[in-house]
Amino acid sequence: MTYSVLEASAYSGNAVELYEFQHGVEFWRYTSADEDHVHSGKTFERAAITRTPVDESFDLNRDYIEVTVPRDNLVADLFRLYPPDSVVTLKIWRKHRDDLEAQPIWIGRVLNGEWRGGEAVLRSESVNTSIRRNALRRMYQRSCPLTVYGAACRLNAEMFKVLGVVASVAGGQIQIASAGGYASGYFAGGYLTWQTLSGNTDTRMIVEHSGSAVTVLFPPQTLAVGAAVSLYPGCDHTLSTCKNTFQNALNYGGYPYIPLKNPFGLTTLY
Repeated sequence: MTYSVLEASAYSGNAVELYEFQHGVEFWRYTSADEDHVHSGKTFERAAITRTPVDESFDLNRDYIEVTVPRDNLVADLFRLYPPDSVVTLKIWRKHRDDLEAQPIWIGRVLNGEWRGGEAVLRSESVNTSIRRNALRRMYQRSCPLTVYGAACRLNAEMFKVLGVVASVAGGQIQIASAGGYASGYFAGGYLTWQTLSGNTDTRMIVEHSGSAVTVLFPPQTLAVGAAVSLYPGCDHTLSTCKNTFQNALNYGGYPYIPLKNPFGLTTLY
């Protein structure tokens, strides 16, 4: 029988749901069935997993579901202190036990986790909410609005990468000897990357740099002493930094020569 026939049947249907979470190169697969389930060569582990109904609405602000799992679930652990630096996607399929066909009923990303007693609730928004993003909103301004190393900035981050080894980690402050070879503040506004044991690349924004010490935005849970890291310098979005540090003045996105004199009578425009 086909999925549609089994779904409409009064007695023959035996539906289960398949959940696939992905974070970088890591996958976690679960099923609502009472035993492990194999589909398309992938094993979905039985788990105490439930979800709220999918609200088929045109209101994008309501286009989300909550998935409930045990509090020690590995996916929930990713959100225990703060959301991971890269997206955790969620795909859900519905199928019947003796049928090969599975229908996708949800594709989205996990936003956050909440712990309620012995359970964790993962809130996921639909992929459709991506159309809520703001349209073009670039301003006429003196400083550069571009993201350093972004597509419009056109800088190749690898050309400015500085390799280092972690000497110590204390909360969000990390000691890296190679950072001491650059003027304080050189890496502020940039970022730090390293490989985790699972094979993912973790990233943290550098908010402060002084000597061999860099301070990142969130304490790095997976970073240990002796780990190899890569540092990328930051940008303060001024023309002088763009020109002198990155030699990238031709791609500067601001308008540094906007006249300061206001033609309508006030002393200055800013």
